[in-house]
Amino acid sequence: MLQVNNLSIRNLRDLKVLVKDLSFVVNPGDKIAIIGEEGAGKSSILKCILKEPAIQDYLEVEGSIKNSFATGYLPQNLDAYYDLTVRDYLGDINHSIIYGILGDLGLDYDFINLQTQIKKLSGGEKIKLALVKILMAEPDLLLLDEPSNDLDLETVYWLEDFIKSSDLAILFISHDTELLKATAEGIVHLGKKSTFVPIAYEDFIDRKNRKYASDLMIANKQRADYKKRMAKLQQIYQRVDHEQKAISRADPAGGRLLAKKMHAVKSTRRRFEREAENFIEIPEAEESILIKFSNYQPLPAAKPIINLVDYELKIGENILAKNINLDFYGQDKIGIVGKNGVGKTSLFRMLNQELKNRTDIKLGIMPQDYREILDYNQSAYEFLSVDGTKDERTKIMTYLSSVKFSKEEINRKMGELSPGQRAKIILTKLDLDGANVLLLDEPTRNFSPLSIDELNSVFADFKGAIFAISHDRSFLTQACDKIYQLNPNGLKEI
Repeated sequence: MLQVNNLSIRNLRDLKVLVKDLSFVVNPGDKIAIIGEEGAGKSSILKCILKEPAIQDYLEVEGSIKNSFATGYLPQNLDAYYDLTVRDYLGDINHSIIYGILGDLGLDYDFINLQTQIKKLSGGEKIKLALVKILMAEPDLLLLDEPSNDLDLETVYWLEDFIKSSDLAILFISHDTELLKATAEGIVHLGKKSTFVPIAYEDFIDRKNRKYASDLMIANKQRADYKKRMAKLQQIYQRVDHEQKAISRADPAGGRLLAKKMHAVKSTRRRFEREAENFIEIPEAEESILIKFSNYQPLPAAKPIINLVDYELKIGENILAKNINLDFYGQDKIGIVGKNGVGKTSLFRMLNQELKNRTDIKLGIMPQDYREILDYNQSAYEFLSVDGTKDERTKIMTYLSSVKFSKEEINRKMGELSPGQRAKIILTKLDLDGANVLLLDEPTRNFSPLSIDELNSVFADFKGAIFAISHDRSFLTQACDKIYQLNPNGLKEI
């Protein structure tokens, strides 16, 4: 059993409270998801459960955590092991169960003996490798931080079935709304309040939406009623004030009566003001991330962007895929799926090389590995700044505030931010630059599931071209006009 009691987490870098008075229990077999906005402290909870020593350098943790489970942990990335080979990373092999694990993950036995460095694997292969190592240890509890990131659809479906059917307790973080709908039996929600509710994800969303609508209605009614009462009170005040000024000194009794009236009016006003202090706050929609792509020049729908005819996708002399045919025009929204390692990211990089020097379009890219365009030693402001003028600074601060960055986070090194916050910085860059052709590699993978529907709508309404690698089922159905599967024989529309 895992028991978390009154857990509070504060970021020591800016004293921001991430989690406050959170309590929940994970029993054997439970499937519980942690959700919340980018930078809300989701990964920090997992690290607190693991009692990672490094968190003491930047987190203040209060409360108690009791964990009697044998625990396996899947981090968001394997950066610390990038230079190790697959074989060295796995260490001793539990041969009694390894074949079943490899079969479930769609891997050959040869995979575990690879001398390939981890940094050379595809994103999905890295996730599968980490899962192999964890499952070989036969844990009772799995802590999974974005386990579906970079997985191909086939393996996402496997992961979904695995979580549902597993006897293990699983506490996981995920942006994948379809995975959450299919698997989560309880929700830890990190927002203004840290809460746990033992209900399915769709029931949680329904309850959350109904509460939001109710709170909004009550908050608006309170303020509307207050405005009417104060307006009426002001009229009474003005009338009494006028009568006080006009009354004859020969009528002291009338003067005393008006003074009592004025005292009563002022007393009533103070009472109304005290009541207003206790109004419920106007709720803020958690999904409102306010990225609108408002600075770009729309493209004609018929404008040719790229035309591939029987193209061979190669790395050196190794042919990954051949007979690739693709017509990509000015307002196309193309989604690319395919098995891990088939060459999707290589195709992405080829298109980047072909388009980056075009002067008739403005190219913007969001790579799978954010380090390709972000310097993690820079702040968000330093990355976005071009000329350092006061007007530019104001604009950048406004844009980052609209995607819910605090002043401290705007000036913090990006290496100290969450992956979701880095993703927001990249999208803000695309917006500020006025990009009208977007190359996106897994664009939604680090966003809160509560904001993905809105983000998908922004992409769907974009009047430029989008070429996106994604295995996010909600993104593919909501934002893409065409979906192609990449395989060794080319692209097949599905």
